[in-house]
Amino acid sequence: MVNTKTTIVENITRKSNFELLRIITMLFIVLHHFVVHGLRIAGYSRLYPEEHPTNVGFLLNSFFVIGVNVFVLISGYFSIKQSWKSFLRLYAICLFYNVLLAVLIENYSLFAALKDSIRIFSDNKYWFITDYFLLWLISPVLNSVIEGMKGNKQKFILFLILFAVFEFYFGWFWKGAYSFNGYNLWNFMFLYFIGRFISLHTKENHSLRKWYLFTYLFISLVTAFLMIQTQFDDIRLKDRLYDYNSPLIIIASVAFLLLFRNINIKSKAINWLASSVLAIYLITESPWVGPKYLYPFIYNYMEKTVENGWLLTLYIFLLAIAIVIACLLIDRIRILISKPIENLLCKIPVERYIKRAIYELDKLIQ
Repeated sequence: MVNTKTTIVENITRKSNFELLRIITMLFIVLHHFVVHGLRIAGYSRLYPEEHPTNVGFLLNSFFVIGVNVFVLISGYFSIKQSWKSFLRLYAICLFYNVLLAVLIENYSLFAALKDSIRIFSDNKYWFITDYFLLWLISPVLNSVIEGMKGNKQKFILFLILFAVFEFYFGWFWKGAYSFNGYNLWNFMFLYFIGRFISLHTKENHSLRKWYLFTYLFISLVTAFLMIQTQFDDIRLKDRLYDYNSPLIIIASVAFLLLFRNINIKSKAINWLASSVLAIYLITESPWVGPKYLYPFIYNYMEKTVENGWLLTLYIFLLAIAIVIACLLIDRIRILISKPIENLLCKIPVERYIKRAIYELDKLIQ
């Protein structure tokens, strides 16, 4: 018999380091978007040709740009376990916020909002959601590849090296179409494999925390320095230093993951809030919130009225923290509303139907 009391205590006191990392990662994503789309001071000339990059902008973005990569690394570290329940919960949260924001802000009718949101995984509102869903979709194949290398560390290392050649040399350096800038499934797959390798073939070592922190800080500072140099020298890769598949960005992302892996934290509050982190992205990056109201507010008010760069940095930090907390609390309300429906739908034996369909198809092919 399961000891209910013991189980509850274990759930309450489980380590919260990765839960906290998820929250900080989303905070970084929000701050990255504030600097790039709000302040427009980070050197993204492809997006904003008229922007005026600053040293402060380069410095800030060099530390924040790792957010998306770290989020995918976490998925690889723990492995995606594909199921009807995981699909339903991902779809439910995306559908909920797309419909809610379309109705409340854009005055869509409920029917129009539902119709617009039904293709949430295949439209272009959220590039990250589309690519993450594709990663989820092919995760059984990726897990099978990993399983084949699970007992052979050297084989896994060789696989990562070969993948890195395509990722960095043919993809990032030569602008390969399959991984031009890392905003794609190929980069997500690479990060997923790295995360699994760390989980399966490395051990926690708390004495290395300072080195992981140093690596993250050093690589971020090098990235900032190179971006500053682009203002004076014509560096060939000046428009590629912030790409998600940049070697510097991926090294900093891995170091940041390893740093938090070796931190011991236990917190019920962190564990409780961390399950809602995706809501932060869905709300702030909604086309009816971020691009329409939030980023213009930062650009037209904060950036043009606060002359001191470091004071402006403090303001956007406080604004980002307030928005993250607000989104997390809003999602707790969403969970109360949608969880009963999700639990009901989760009882549908979809996996059994799929297995039956595959069995019948296999018989037909034979």
